[in-house]
Amino acid sequence: MLRGILVLTFVSCCWAGCCMPKQWEGLQNVIGQSVTSGKAAAFLVTNVISYDGTNSRVALIMNSTAGSVQTVIRVIHNYNKGIQYNIDLLTNKCTKSKIVGSIIPACVPDNAVKGQSVYFGGGKNRLPGDTYFWNQKAPSVNVDIGLTVSPDGTECYPVGEVATGTANTARVFETVGFLNITKGINDPSVFTPPPSCNQVPITEGTFKRRYRFLGL
Repeated sequence: MLRGILVLTFVSCCWAGCCMPKQWEGLQNVIGQSVTSGKAAAFLVTNVISYDGTNSRVALIMNSTAGSVQTVIRVIHNYNKGIQYNIDLLTNKCTKSKIVGSIIPACVPDNAVKGQSVYFGGGKNRLPGDTYFWNQKAPSVNVDIGLTVSPDGTECYPVGEVATGTANTARVFETVGFLNITKGINDPSVFTPPPSCNQVPITEGTFKRRYRFLGL
């Protein structure tokens, strides 16, 4: 995947609006393109996400395709320990790096502007939604975000997201879809790294968050 291009480090202090449950699981599909020095690169990423805000940890299975290159990586973010584990499921190689900051709350950010209310589908099974827009700025990054969420009482669930702008000299455009979201963590062992990671040293490089809604 396009590491080092679509990434940034930021610390957010204020979150407002609706939030997802503290613990949830689901799918995130990302389709996008970046243009660097006039060269375009398309990519497709499917993330199986387990988000545990209660214990400050996130686990993912990331299946990505960029051109003809495919990677399948298990990723664990343990914010209490300040460590990210990367386990390449094609080679079984484990690497560890530092995490800076805390877990990003799964909430609509404080600087978001609410747009119109919409619904998906039709008839008795239509799904209501609310749209939000904001600009994410950091050094070398200027990205506009559009997010649609489906409200459910005091909580909300993301449905779709669009991100477009500039990240680290590259022009980027991404569309994101969220599917099959359920409350709770079905299998807590997804947050436990395999034994092959035990003796691996932590690299000096630090994990950098993406600019999207969940920083993933």
